[in-house]
Amino acid sequence: MPFPIIRVILFFFPEYFNAPLMSKYNDKGESQAIRGLAQYTEEVRDRFINLAISYNINIITGSMPYVKEDGGLYNVGFLVRRDGSYEMYEKLHVTPMK
Repeated sequence: MPFPIIRVILFFFPEYFNAPLMSKYNDKGESQAIRGLAQYTEEVRDRFINLAISYNINIITGSMPYVKEDGGLYNVGFLVRRDGSYEMYEKLHVTPMK
């Protein structure tokens, strides 16, 4: 009996799934390391956009650090739709020592 085909429509990633990228900043303090990790957020989001379009799925990313134009550090997540559009959710206060 063949296995049924299951179509994925929504894929989730855990919080700070991209934390291994922070290893580049092991010689920095916590705040500097998180800000270093934030440098990858837009690139990671764009890769998720490409994956969502390529596989025709919706993706909820895990949270990632993000530095806004005003210099504020945020913990953000994205809902990436299969058409390439996305929404960003922002949380304040990444750490109590911000």
